[in-house]
Amino acid sequence: AVGSAINMGLITLNTNYLFPMPPDVSFEDEEKFGAYIESLPPLAYAIVFCAHYGQAILGGIVASKLASSSDGGGGTSAADICCYIV
Repeated sequence: AVGSAINMGLITLNTNYLFPMPPDVSFEDEEKFGAYIESLPPLAYAIVFCAHYGQAILGGIVASKLASSSDGGGGTSAADICCYIV
């Protein structure tokens, strides 16, 4: 849940505040929407990548903590799960 909140927070920041769609662009108008997407700077794509990657890493860390706490401290570590994700 925390990873999803961070992901949506970064995506919302990206689409609503940093690089909002112009008022005349909608998802239904493929030409205008395509032109908007093509006009985005690389930073907009980097933010989306970081949001999804961060959610995956955070989910892996939480999963490893849950796994290690349920089997007495052994098992898969956060580093193991993060390496599997990468």
